Amino acid sequence: MRILGFIVLIAVVVIALGQSFLIDIASLIIVLGLTLACLLSSFGGGIGTGFKAVFSNTADRDTILLGIAMFERGKSMAVMSGGIMGTFIGLIIMLKNMDDPAALGPGMALGFLTTLYSLVLGYGVFAPLGASLRQKLEESEA
Repeated sequence: MRILGFIVLIAVVVIALGQSFLIDIASLIIVLGLTLACLLSSFGGGIGTGFKAVFSNTADRDTILLGIAMFERGKSMAVMSGGIMGTFIGLIIMLKNMDDPAALGPGMALGFLTTLYSLVLGYGVFAPLGASLRQKLEESEA
């Protein structure tokens, strides 16, 4: 069921973002890049272990706890680093182009889309994966 839920989540996001005006590579790179950098600095090679714990039926307690910590940190890092930094970058672009009203749109779009992407990543991907691992931990301890 976990894999099915993950597939449904990805499908919904892809369908919702199928509108071309909601796709911005720069915003996506900012959110994914900053989130990945934060996770790498916190967990290093444990990132792969955290993701394996979600889809493995044989993960031990320590691996599950590492995964829970990683997804909790990932949720907050996606929202904080990706969303807020992207919004600030968008605001800086807007301020740089204050003399040209037509050039304000790209900066505003970058700011809003990084916020949207970070919320989808944090609460649509990391939170459910962390909850899945918490449930797996409770089942293994029962």
